[in-house]
Amino acid sequence: MSDDPPSHHTELQPLPDLAPERPLEFVEDGGDVLLLAGQSVQTGAWTFPVPPPADRDDATSEIRVGPTGTLYSFSTIHVSSTRPVPYTLGYVDFPGGLRVLAVVKHDEGAELACDTKVVLRCGDGQWWVEPEVAS
Repeated sequence: MSDDPPSHHTELQPLPDLAPERPLEFVEDGGDVLLLAGQSVQTGAWTFPVPPPADRDDATSEIRVGPTGTLYSFSTIHVSSTRPVPYTLGYVDFPGGLRVLAVVKHDEGAELACDTKVVLRCGDGQWWVEPEVAS
């Protein structure tokens, strides 16, 4: 038996960032973007996205969350094998206690800070958050 490594070489490929088939995560309602989350009637625990009916128990209610939240923390990614860089991800706290990881779109030169008020936006089947503009 030989201790030599196999002569063939298999190149590893990166895994996709998100599963291609995802349940519906948001809806547009009267110009607002709202996330579809699940909340246990018994414990109050949140799930996001809401599991499909076949994968949840009868004690889970679908709740619409948003359209505004507060940026809890964030990080800008400068190296990725699966998407253009730089891009920013952040945890967003929504009223009621739901915290969600989201893409944060903002002007590249603009200051971004924790506790920034953000608003949900959507387009091309995707959702993200942006800093809320004071009017």
